[in-house]
Order: sequence, then C-alpha cells, then structure tokens
Amino acid sequence: MREDILQTKLDKLQQVRDFGMDPYPEKSEKNFTNKEVSEKFNDLVGKKITLAGRVRSTRPMGGSAFAHIEDESGKMQLFFNKANMPEDLFRLFSKSVEAGDFVQVSGELFLTKTEEKSLKVMDWKMLSKNIRPIPTEHFGIKDEEELLRRRYLDLMTNSQTRELFRKKNIFWQTVRNFLLREGFLEVQTPVFEHIPGGAEAEPFITHHNALDQDFYMRISLELALKRLLVGGYEKVFEIGRVFRNEGMDREHLQEFDHMEFYWA
Repeated sequence: MREDILQTKLDKLQQVRDFGMDPYPEKSEKNFTNKEVSEKFNDLVGKKITLAGRVRSTRPMGGSAFAHIEDESGKMQLFFNKANMPEDLFRLFSKSVEAGDFVQVSGELFLTKTEEKSLKVMDWKMLSKNIRPIPTEHFGIKDEEELLRRRYLDLMTNSQTRELFRKKNIFWQTVRNFLLREGFLEVQTPVFEHIPGGAEAEPFITHHNALDQDFYMRISLELALKRLLVGGYEKVFEIGRVFRNEGMDREHLQEFDHMEFYWA
C-alpha cells in the first residue's frame, strides 16, 4: 500500500480520536438488521432504528451526505444532514468516514424522491476505523490466486461466495440431521494417527514433541470409526477434516470436510 494512502487513512483515524470518539469501541448496538428494516419498512416508520454495518460508499453533498452500509443480511441507504444532528458530528462523518469503516447509526426511516428505503441519521458512532484500502464491489479482485489466498476479500466483495458458504452450511446440517434421525451417533475422532488410512493417498507428517513421535494427519475417518464398532457401537458417523498431501487446484484441496458413517 502506498505511503500517502496509508497516511491519509491514519490522519482520518486521528480526526476521530481528536473528536473524542473511540474508533474501536468495545460495544455496539443495533435493534434490526438491514433486511428486517427493508421487509418491515411500513411498520417501522416513525420508530427509532439503530443499524450497524460496513460502509460501502459515501457521497458528501455540502450540508448533506448519502451513504450505504452493509451487514450480513443486505444493504441500507443512509441520509445525513447537518440539520438532523450536531454540526460537528456531521462534519466528522463527511471528513473521516469512508468505504471499509464499520459504523453504528440511529434515526428514522423515510422514502427518498426515488422511493428508495433510507434511514435519516440523527446520531452515529464509529465501530471500527479502516486503515487499509478495500476492493470495490464494481472492480473487485481480478487475481484468482489472490482471492483464494485472502478469502476474506472475496467474501467482502462477492455475494455469490458468501451464499456458497451458506449453502455449504445447509448441506452439512441436512446430512447431520438425517443421520441423527436415523439413530446414528455423531462422534469426534483423533486427527493424528500412528497408521495412515486412505489407501494410496499421501499423508502429512507432523511431530509430537511431548511423545517424541511422528504422527500422520488423517487421510480418512475409516480406522477410528471401525474401532468404535469393535467397541460395541452399531451406528456411528463423523463429519470432520481430512488432509491429503497431494496436488492442489480449485476443486482439490489439501484439507477438506469429509463424512463417513458405519452401520454394524
């Protein structure tokens, strides 16, 4: 990151501190998500609404400003005007807040002339001041390797990636709930093994300092689960991480979630 960009961000951080506002407070509040506000808009008009999220964009316009914040549920437009809050608090927002900052805002809902659901902000505070530039949603990150190495940047700018994580969660919960309904016992077995299972797959090797022994990181869940059958259980399953020290591509990683079940 260029030194002048970093210095500008540090200057804005200092502006927040000079105002007497903690740029990294311990606590935050919100009484609705952005999605809830959008869905219950008519019922919430006239009530005090407190939201929190990451600033996606700001558009200062003299004595007023628009911004968008995003939480996990979606986006909401904010409207700031120096007539609706202390003027110094408005100036601080206009001078110091930028994309990537997390803020908490309170106010009332209204519709703009273009009928966009918005929050008329009457109070705000910083939750986390960003001092690193973030990729924009429009341009994103073009380097695929960078996306895979710094997954949080992909999640930050790509709603499809975030949705993929949600679908993965639903998938594993569905599998787990089905097996539990069928009377299987979910177990957790050791990741380190003396004998690697998994046929011809290449294992990772690590050293246990306390025991002064080499161990293999498990390639499959098979051996430990079968030992549980020997011990007397009849229906067992595990959903856990396995590790294979092999080639890597977008669909073939060295560690991945794996499920095995056994029914004696």
